[in-house]
Amino acid sequence: TLSLVIDRLTYTAKPDWSLLLMFGRSLKGVCPLAESTFAYVDITENSTWFEGHLLSPPSSIVSTGLSGSQRRLAAFDIGKLLKAKQGSSFNVGLRYAQFSSLRMPVPPPFHSERFATGCGEKDGGTVVRFFNADQHQSLSLVYMEVVPWFFRIFVHTLRAQLNGVSFDVWRNLTYQAARDR
Repeated sequence: TLSLVIDRLTYTAKPDWSLLLMFGRSLKGVCPLAESTFAYVDITENSTWFEGHLLSPPSSIVSTGLSGSQRRLAAFDIGKLLKAKQGSSFNVGLRYAQFSSLRMPVPPPFHSERFATGCGEKDGGTVVRFFNADQHQSLSLVYMEVVPWFFRIFVHTLRAQLNGVSFDVWRNLTYQAARDR
């Protein structure tokens, strides 16, 4: 699974976007090992407005979400759409009628952020933050991290906090160190 969140307004004054505009190419094929290949566009904020301005009509509209925070996604079945176009490329995108009609999206009920801090073995580190916006429902979380072989991890420095209070994370931790190269 590959998920991308890109702020087009950082790079251009036009909010219109497509795979061709962002990456310089459209979709020309699917992974031969995958059972299915879908591209999803979040149209939750105003689904009828977005549907009219998608560059291509979606294969279906899918609803998903947790505890009352439903999201509506335009689903594009890339394999079927490429077969219908008989091998030509397929572009997913959105064209806006007016710039002033943009609104900030509603954040998902659960999200995370990850970033590096400092540099070197002494001052360097990685911070992962998880956010659960639903105050009334707890979530079970499994976090798996794959880091490059040259990035040294010192597990004895691991700290975990919940709302600013430290807690023991060692009883459920599984760690497999990489071979030195």
